[in-house]
Amino acid sequence: MGKYQKNIEAARRITVMQYLETYHPGELVRKTDREYCTRTHDSLIITPANGFFHWFSRHVGGNNAIDYLTKVEGIQRNFRCGAGRLCTGGCGFYRTVGLYCARWQHTDQNPTGSHRPQCDCRISFPRQRNCHLCRAPHPCGDQIRIWGGLNQLSLGDADDLPAVFSADEGEEISLLDFCASIYDDVQMYIIENFPESTAAEIYLASADELANGVETYASARGYYTYIYNPGRAGWQTVALIGPEISEEEPEPEPVVQEYYASWEAPAQTASGSFDFSYGIRTDKIQLKTQEKVDGATIEIEPITKSGSIDGGSWSVSPASKQTVTTSGHTADDNYQKNGGDAAASWSLHYAVTKTSGTRNGRVGPYTSQEAADEAANSARDAALAELQAEAQNAVNAAVSSAKTQLGSLQFRYEEISVPYGFEKYWGSNGSYQTLTVPANSDNEYLMRNAEWSLQVNIRKTDSETGNPIAADACYEIYQWDSVSNKFLAADGYNTYSVQRQGDGSYAVINALSDFVFSAIKAIGAILLGFGIVQIGLALKSHDAGQRAQGFMTFFGGVVIYFAKDILDMIL
Repeated sequence: MGKYQKNIEAARRITVMQYLETYHPGELVRKTDREYCTRTHDSLIITPANGFFHWFSRHVGGNNAIDYLTKVEGIQRNFRCGAGRLCTGGCGFYRTVGLYCARWQHTDQNPTGSHRPQCDCRISFPRQRNCHLCRAPHPCGDQIRIWGGLNQLSLGDADDLPAVFSADEGEEISLLDFCASIYDDVQMYIIENFPESTAAEIYLASADELANGVETYASARGYYTYIYNPGRAGWQTVALIGPEISEEEPEPEPVVQEYYASWEAPAQTASGSFDFSYGIRTDKIQLKTQEKVDGATIEIEPITKSGSIDGGSWSVSPASKQTVTTSGHTADDNYQKNGGDAAASWSLHYAVTKTSGTRNGRVGPYTSQEAADEAANSARDAALAELQAEAQNAVNAAVSSAKTQLGSLQFRYEEISVPYGFEKYWGSNGSYQTLTVPANSDNEYLMRNAEWSLQVNIRKTDSETGNPIAADACYEIYQWDSVSNKFLAADGYNTYSVQRQGDGSYAVINALSDFVFSAIKAIGAILLGFGIVQIGLALKSHDAGQRAQGFMTFFGGVVIYFAKDILDMIL
C-alpha cells in the first residue's frame, strides 16, 4: 500500500458533499438550512459545516468520500479493484483522486465470476487482461493505446493492428509472457522471429518500461501517468491524461463550501387616529323687534352619530341629544340686547388599523453560515421596514379620507319649549332647522321667535254729544318688567307713547319706529291715490306719458304704504 499512500490520503480529503455535488447532484436533498439528506436514504444526514455524515437507520457514519463509498455504497476496501471506485478510470472523480482502478465491481462471494463494467471509458482493446485477484478476464481497465508497431514500420505483410499496453499490475511474469499478453500475433511474430529488429527492440523495451517503469501522480490539478518515452526519433511519448505535474505535489485547493440562509418577515401593523370637535351657540331673538329671547328650550343632536370610513370607525360623544335653555338678560337698559344664549358641543374620535402582507426569501451563496445568517437578518430587517411603511401609508390614506368626509356634520336644531309671550316661527331661521357645522368650530346660530303683539286704540268722546274731545288729554303707559317683576313706566329702550290720530282717537305707539312707519304709511297712501288719479286722466286724454307717470306713482305708493310689512317679511 505504500506506493498508493499519497493517493489514498488525497482521496480522504474529498468530502461527501464535494463527491455528491460533483458526480451525483441529484441525490442531494436539503432538509434544513444546515443539513442535507440523500434522495435514496432520507435517514442519511449530511452536515456540510463539519463534513460529517450519519446514516441513522444503519448506525454508520464518516467524514470523507471513502467512508461514504465503503459504508453506504458497499464498495470493498481494496484499492486495486472494488474499492478502487475512488481511483482512476475513464471518468471524473475517480481519476481526480489518482488511485489505480479497474472500474468494475469484484465480489468476494463470487471471486471468479463475471465482472460488471461501470465506467464510460472510450478505450477499446483487442485482447483482455486478467484480474490480479482471480485472474478472470477484465473487460476494460486503465489501459492506454500506443499506436506504433508494424503500421509505423510500414511492413506490408502486417495487418493494421495497434500495439496495446496496459497500466494494470499483476503477478510477476517473464517479459516474453507479458509481451504475449499485450501484443497481437503479428507483433509477437516479429518479437520471436526478428529479435534484433528495430521493431522487436522497441516492443520489448516498451513492454519492460510498461511493466516496471510506470510512474503515476495525482493532485488537485489533475492526473498524469508517464508510460514510455522511447529513445528513437519518430516514436510517440504517451501520457494518460492531464499536464505533467511537478515533483512537489501542490496542496489541493480548498473547495469553497456554499452556505445559504432563509428569512421570513411577518405581517406588520400600523394604527392612526384623530379627534374633531363641533360647537353650537344659540342666538335667540324676536322676529320684529330683534330683542333677545330668554327661556326658550332647544334640542340639539347630530343626525349621524357613528360610522366607518376606509376600514376605520368613528363616533361622536355624547351620542344622545343635548337640551339647552337660552338665558343671559341683564337688569339694565341693555336688557333687550343681552341674553338668548345657550351652548352645546360634541367630540368625534376616528381610529383605524392596517396590516401589511408577509415576505420571505433566501440569500446566498456565502462562504460561511454566519455570513449567510447575517445577510438573512439584514434582508429580513429591510423587509420589515418596508412592510411597516406599507401599513403606515395605508393608515395615512385612511385618516386623510376620513378627515375629508368628517369635515362637517349635520345637527338637528329644534325649539321644543317657547317662552311666554312668543310663538314658534316657521320661516327662515325659525324654530326647526338642520345645521351644517364645520369641524373644530364654535359658531353662533340664529333662531327667531314670533312675539305676541297688541294694538291699543283710545277714543275719547264727550259724554253728552258723543263727539271727540279736543286734543287736551294726556296719557301715561306702564308695562310689566320681567326683570324687576313689576309695572314700570314705559321708557328706556321700549318707550310707548299715546298719539292722537286723524279721526280724533288715540293710538298707543311702540317706540319711535312705529311712529315713523305710520307717517311713511300715510305718505304711501297719498302717493297711491295720486297715482290712481293720474292713470284715470291719462286714459281719458290718451296721453301715454301721463299714463306711464301715473303707473309709476301708483306702484311707488304701494311700496311706501307697505314698507313696514315688507321689512318685517325680509327680517
